[in-house]
Amino acid sequence: MSDKVIIIKKNNGQISVLGPVEIQDENGTVLATKTRCNFCSCGKTQDPLFCDGSHNK
Repeated sequence: MSDKVIIIKKNNGQISVLGPVEIQDENGTVLATKTRCNFCSCGKTQDPLFCDGSHNK
């Protein structure tokens, strides 16, 4: 995978991020380092920040 980061807003409420990313909280604490992740924008997730598929229910 390249250094390029691709962000895709999906109609189902997901925001998919493809590429090398480091996710930090407001204090700079690293929460995750990933090459692919899905963030929630619908507000239904039980795992705040990350999409858990709750939009399908």
